[in-house]
Amino acid sequence: MKRSPVIPGWLVMLLLISMVAHAGQIFAACPKSLKGGTSWFDSSTLVTYDGNIGHVLAVRLTLTFNNDSLSGKYFYVKTLRDIRVKGAVLGDRSFTLEEYDKNGLVVARFKGTFPEEDPKASYGEGNKLQCEVMIGVWEQISPKRSFPFYLKLNYAISGTLDDRYASAMAKPNNDEASIERLAQRFLTAVHTNDRKQVAAVVHYPFSAYRPGKGPYVIKNRKEFLANYDEIISEQYKEDLKRAIPKHMFMDKHNFIMLGERGFPWIGSDSKIWLFGAN
Repeated sequence: MKRSPVIPGWLVMLLLISMVAHAGQIFAACPKSLKGGTSWFDSSTLVTYDGNIGHVLAVRLTLTFNNDSLSGKYFYVKTLRDIRVKGAVLGDRSFTLEEYDKNGLVVARFKGTFPEEDPKASYGEGNKLQCEVMIGVWEQISPKRSFPFYLKLNYAISGTLDDRYASAMAKPNNDEASIERLAQRFLTAVHTNDRKQVAAVVHYPFSAYRPGKGPYVIKNRKEFLANYDEIISEQYKEDLKRAIPKHMFMDKHNFIMLGERGFPWIGSDSKIWLFGAN
């Protein structure tokens, strides 16, 4: 029987470092009014921002830019439920996004701007921004209330709003909802110490790393469970607390990144790939 390749941990880390460095240099898709008549991305590019509403409510927003029109969806990290938005960019760098409920009624609005300078100085001083940052006020219609918001570009990938992982999925039943349920199931299993469930969704074989002794190969579920505490270490669990299992980044090889620091990944086999775990 043909075995899956074991990818050396050092090679994986080089690829991840390259990917992360490149991601940090991406500039957001800018509508024509901000780019002198030229839009960098079209409606097939998903531009994803992370940030907060009211300083404490963590959100992730994905937009498509079609000239000066905006379409997308966002969610609160606490609930992971998509909310549709649609709007437009004005010539003065301002924008409006209307938020819709499940019946298609407008229930809130984002009113803001794409500032030329990041108020949090994430891009350094003196760097003129295009669409990397979104700031403004979120306004709910009824009951009436409002909160400031801040959103910063995370990444941009090709895809559609209705099925962002379509090119990554080898099986027809692996749509966006099912792959994100897999990610959520994995994270829940890790955080509740459900070792058998974690082992059930992991891809084998994979390469792990033992401090002081270097990489070694985990061939199957039995070996994984025998070395679980070493592979799924306390630091690894802590890192995964920052993972957001929705609107995830997908690389050019169609691997979907679940973890914030480049691990773990979800493969086209609907399994969690623990590249160089620990």
